[in-house]
Amino acid sequence: ERVHPLENCMPNMYNSAVSQFIRRMVKHQGFRYTYDVIIVINAIFIGGDETNPLISKAEWAFLTLYLMEILLKLFAYEPRAFFAKSQFWNWFDTLIIIAAL
Repeated sequence: ERVHPLENCMPNMYNSAVSQFIRRMVKHQGFRYTYDVIIVINAIFIGGDETNPLISKAEWAFLTLYLMEILLKLFAYEPRAFFAKSQFWNWFDTLIIIAAL
């Protein structure tokens, strides 16, 4: 397994208790399930009335949540593994979020 670049640059920070907790949380199945639920709720909002200001603000909230997901995953997983050829959904999600920004 490759060493994460942050572990090379900032080993004390990357191996701290807080960092280890974040990495365990991101790698836990519950993290994936949480984002699956967020995707379903976002789909419901997409079907809503776009003239409603709540829907507009909610879309920014969802975009923020998705951006946080990608950043947390990049922190938890070694970036080359995150963007490996076999990780289509990571590439797709990242491109969609960048396009939305």
